[in-house]
Amino acid sequence: MSLAAVLVLWVSLGLWVQWRSEASDFAKASNTETEWGFGHILAVVASLPMVMELFRIWACERTLPSQVGHFSNPIL
Repeated sequence: MSLAAVLVLWVSLGLWVQWRSEASDFAKASNTETEWGFGHILAVVASLPMVMELFRIWACERTLPSQVGHFSNPIL
C-alpha cells in the first residue's frame, strides 16, 4: 500500500511539472518566476529527512526478513 502511495505521489508530481512546463512555454517572456527562491530550496531541504527515513525503512525491510526467521515460533 505504501508503494502505491509513493507511486501516486511521483506520478502526480510528474504531471504537475509537465503542466507547469506547458504553462511556462505558453506564457514565454511574461513568466518571470523561473528562478528558484529561498522558499523553494527550504521546501526541498525540509523534505530530505523524510526521504532519508523512507530509504532507511526500505533498506531495513530488505535485510530484516532473513534475521527474523529465528523468532518465527516464540514460546508464550
